[in-house]
Amino acid sequence: MIIVFNLRRSDSNDVMIVCLCHSVSDRTIDQVIEEGCSSLTQVVRSCKAGSDCGACRSQIKEMLRDRGHRRDVQPTSGIFSVSNL
Repeated sequence: MIIVFNLRRSDSNDVMIVCLCHSVSDRTIDQVIEEGCSSLTQVVRSCKAGSDCGACRSQIKEMLRDRGHRRDVQPTSGIFSVSNL
């Protein structure tokens, strides 16, 4: 059985559960983005959305893009790989 969820809000008062595994709503994700999370990794660490099965990660990335965050950049602790030089 395939379950499809409508990932668009029909009304600004509606609450949408984005992460079913941890019951994290779109409002919670909006809040952590507003508080400074600018990547998927930061959202996962902040509210656990996207940390289990991963089905919601594309929606979280879309929410980040919609708010002006272009990509999920993970720090490499000062070590950078160099290729094709």
